[in-house]
Amino acid sequence: MDARKQRRLLRRAKRFIYRECIWITLGIILTRFAVEYAYQERGYMAYGGEWLVLPIVLLAVKLARDVIYRDIWCV
Repeated sequence: MDARKQRRLLRRAKRFIYRECIWITLGIILTRFAVEYAYQERGYMAYGGEWLVLPIVLLAVKLARDVIYRDIWCV
């Protein structure tokens, strides 16, 4: 990958993080609570679906935005 593509990719990543900062923070906080709850329920540390909270939050936000855009702007 040449330097121009790397800079473009880095710019896109920064823009995504800035735009989704609130949702990323919320997802991290919810993930922490989900992991703690799963640990209390199981009694031991394991990797399960509770680690998918952050990706699911970001996916839900994207889907909600797409639906709102489609229903409001593309009538």
